[in-house]
Order: sequence, then structure tokens, then C-alpha cells
Amino acid sequence: MTAEKGRLFSIGQFAALHGVNKKTLMWYDEIGLFCPAVVKENGYRYYTYFQSATLEAILLLRELDVPVARIRSFLDDRSAQSLEALWDEQLDAVNRKLARLKELRRTMQAQANETKALLELDTGSIEIVTCPPERLMLLPTTREAGWEQDIRTLVSALHSRKLGNLYSAGYGAMLPVQSLLDGDYQDYRYVFLRFPASGGKRGEHEKPGGRYLRAYYRGNVNRVSERYPALLAFARGRGLSFTGYAYETVLHEMAAATSDACITRIELALTGETGCQSGRSMVK
Repeated sequence: MTAEKGRLFSIGQFAALHGVNKKTLMWYDEIGLFCPAVVKENGYRYYTYFQSATLEAILLLRELDVPVARIRSFLDDRSAQSLEALWDEQLDAVNRKLARLKELRRTMQAQANETKALLELDTGSIEIVTCPPERLMLLPTTREAGWEQDIRTLVSALHSRKLGNLYSAGYGAMLPVQSLLDGDYQDYRYVFLRFPASGGKRGEHEKPGGRYLRAYYRGNVNRVSERYPALLAFARGRGLSFTGYAYETVLHEMAAATSDACITRIELALTGETGCQSGRSMVK
């Protein structure tokens, strides 16, 4: 065994011993991370058994996605204390990645659920539903803006606040119910982003929980107003009245091959019904 420890291995032999490509060892040498024990006059690199532990440490850290610069700093100050600090850093990094993966999974699951519901959706229906309260981030708009400008406003807000993308957030537009009752179906005041939790930040609005009249519109989002006359006539025929805002939420635009294939959900809060959290009925 003592004789073996003094043996020199060529770069190919040492690479095979540790299950790596010899180009990896050449690169490590070039960047000064892991150098051969001997370089002969002909330029050939040779390694010893004593270097095996160091190489295995490097390979493990690289497998764990530790940056080369961080590995180098550890090797320059190799001790139990510096190793503990390195593991603490990497555990923090892994925990952040796990949190991100959980967030991605929630987004994927929500998108899958929305897609399944979309396939079963009857866009001609009108229903009375119970909705939980939601926190919305409001961004001002006008009737002149148009949906293209509104999308730019929404995307800009997402990017500036590092809040993900439109599909993970959910988005739509709002206009006062009173404007609808006055026959003005284009009086948009806000576009909104929908999030599952609230931090009480400026610009947030609470969509009240309670009973809503819900309908759908299939077609270009700039023509959602076409749905309101029939919706309001339906409500008048049943003695229903509304309060607050009309909430138009764009549903899974990702699945729409053309603008005319888009589906928008319309919800109007029933007067005296907000705050109620039970019951559901379907009407057509």
C-alpha cells in the first residue's frame, strides 16, 4: 500500500480511477482549481493517490452545484470551520430552490385545474356562485386605453415588482356596476392582478367575499361589453341588484389560439350578499 501511494498516475489513468473525463482534469488545471502533482518536461500531467481525496471533494461539490469560485475559496482555507460554513450556505441555497419548486408546482397545478375546468365550461350559462374574498393589485386604466395597452401595464407591473407572470398571477379588468346600469359598458377604471395572499401593500383592493352573478364571454376581450345587455336583462327579470364593481377575469388565455377564442369570466356582487360564504345555484 505504501508503494502504491507513491505511484504516479497519468491524466488518463487518474481520470478513469475517479470516473471523470480527462478533459475535466485538464480544465481544472487550467483554471488553477486542481493541478497535477507532477508535470514533466514533455508536458504530461501526473497525479498521486494523495490527491484523490481533494478531487473527490471537488467532484462532490460540483455535483451539488457549488460554484467553482466557492470551491476554490474553500480549498484555499480548508478546515472543519470553513466546511461547515460552506454546507450552511449550500443548505440555504437548496432550501430556496425547494421553495421555488413548490411555488412552480402550485402554479402548474392551478393551471392544470383551470384547463380542466375550461374544457367542461358552458360559456352560455349564468350562475349564482359564492366567492371567497380576494386581494387584487389595481392599476388605473381608461376606456381609451384598449386591452393591448392594459397588457403592457400589467406586464410592466409584474416585472418591476418581480411577481412572476400573467398566468401565475391571474388578471382582468374592473368597471363600476353603476356605469353598467347607466348603459355605459366601457367605463373601465382599473386592470388588476390577482394573488393568493396580501401583504397590505399600496394599490391593493379587496374583492369582497359573498354571492355573485357569474357569466362568461367567448371572444375578443375588447368586446366583452357585448355580454352585458343580456346579463343585466337576466338580472332584472329575476329582481337581482348589484353593488360595487364588475370583475372581468381573463381565463387561461394561454389555450386560446386566436383572440376570438378567449374566455372572460364576468362577476357582479349581489346587493346585500357580500360576506356570505355558503350556497351555490345554477340558472340558465
